[in-house]
Amino acid sequence: MALSLPDPAADPETALATKDAGRNLRRCLMQLSSKHTEVIDLVYYHGKTIAEAAEVLGISEATVKTRMFYARRKLAQLLGATMIPA
Repeated sequence: MALSLPDPAADPETALATKDAGRNLRRCLMQLSSKHTEVIDLVYYHGKTIAEAAEVLGISEATVKTRMFYARRKLAQLLGATMIPA
């Protein structure tokens, strides 16, 4: 019965793809402006709300939202440019 259970560990190919994706994302994040990076860092990596990020940065919530929009758009462009066609 134990042999029929799926192994939760990723196979080597999946593990390598995940590692490469993380490295690629970090490389793209480094290309963002400091204003965009700080917003992404606070919201996505530190789990801050829009209001909390605005308070920490001393800017309005609307400005946080705008910076997040442009940061995500730029990240999408950068990540799209680094994708290798299958």
